[in-house]
Amino acid sequence: MDEFEDELGLSREALDAWEVPQPPEGFSAEVMRAHAGGEAREPSRSRMSRRRLLAMVASISMAMAGAWLWSVLEHDGSLHADARTTRDVGPLVLVAEEGASVDWSVGRRGGHVHQTEGDVFYRVDGPTDLSVETPAGNVDVEGTCFRVRISDADIETEENEMRRTTAATAAMGIALGALVTVTVYEGRVAFANDSGDITAEAGEEIVARRGETPRSRQAFEAETLGERSATPSSPSLDPRERARLESSSPAELRARIDAMREREVAQLAEIQRLRGQVEAEEQPHHQRHWYPPSQSELEELAQRCDIQLDLPPVLGIEPGEVGDDASQELGLQPGEELALNEAIARVQRDFNDQLRALYDEATGTEAGALSPHAILTDLRDKGAPGEVSHILERIARERAGLQAPPAEATWSAVERAYRAYAALPAVFQDTVAESLGAERAEQLRAENGGWPWGRSSHGGCPED
Repeated sequence: MDEFEDELGLSREALDAWEVPQPPEGFSAEVMRAHAGGEAREPSRSRMSRRRLLAMVASISMAMAGAWLWSVLEHDGSLHADARTTRDVGPLVLVAEEGASVDWSVGRRGGHVHQTEGDVFYRVDGPTDLSVETPAGNVDVEGTCFRVRISDADIETEENEMRRTTAATAAMGIALGALVTVTVYEGRVAFANDSGDITAEAGEEIVARRGETPRSRQAFEAETLGERSATPSSPSLDPRERARLESSSPAELRARIDAMREREVAQLAEIQRLRGQVEAEEQPHHQRHWYPPSQSELEELAQRCDIQLDLPPVLGIEPGEVGDDASQELGLQPGEELALNEAIARVQRDFNDQLRALYDEATGTEAGALSPHAILTDLRDKGAPGEVSHILERIARERAGLQAPPAEATWSAVERAYRAYAALPAVFQDTVAESLGAERAEQLRAENGGWPWGRSSHGGCPED
């Protein structure tokens, strides 16, 4: 046995007797074409499908992992807005107006925002543990839309103290005494500092300064007017004013005293009005009967330049729903809750679209993430001083039949927005009537003294 036979287990004679089979026709050509770089044989369809499926699963997994990482990781950042700026940070959307300064550290489950100045609108999506620190205290947030405005208006700083400080310290002194206003558009917030705490819901405002107990807007205005009327005038007079008084006749002095007394009476009347408004706002909704108002009530409201609205739940980013409490209060029959929910959605959509167009017309910018309630507030703040007060005065007098409305062609974008807002209760009633009939729509509204979701009073005559 030679080496070849030992290695293969075959004899030389058997191998020599084996006949080599002929290759199939075209085999050599196939080999040469493959060697020269020709087309490879196409993989089987099942193998390609399996590869595509694996690639698709891997891509989706990577995308989901990226989204999950984005949601759970902390997002840190800061902003000093040179113009209106929107930031989308995890569960938080913030819209900073020009001049606002804010920094944040926010994750999926909440976080902390520090606002030092300016005007910032916040929208929080879903339940989260989020707080906003301001110079006057902290805002603790439940899923909501709200605005924080920091102003140094009406802040008095000791001149001598200012002269003894550096510029940086002076700026800090202003911030520490800044007036902070929190306006709630949707949901609920709590405000707290070392002096106390307060909560506010949709349509309410909180006013606070460092070292002072935070208060509602109505309480703050009533107390401010009370302090001003109770504080005696300073005995220190400008030399020219002193000279003018010394040269005045007794009749002129008496006229001056009478004018001062009239102002004092007007201030006290305003205090009483504000106190009554606070008491009315604190009264449970079902005890406030605003619809239908009598003629004498309309005339009284016109004297105060006041309009009272029983609003459907249409001022949020999304339309509200009837809810169990309102359904029981209204005494709805089977099928009526669905009809009212459809009416709410339709009125909210139309009102939202109308407001966004008017906001674009009035400001030249898009409303972005602002809710209808936020758009109305922004239009009021950006409009001419006292414009909204004059609009509400006209509407109140028109409702009482004391004057006719001006020509519609003369209405500004702001006036059209607030007239649409004031018409919401009636527009909602007409929309409900399309489904349930005019008689049933009137019955639902009137028997409860107005729609049950929200009662809002807008009053105060213009100062000029």
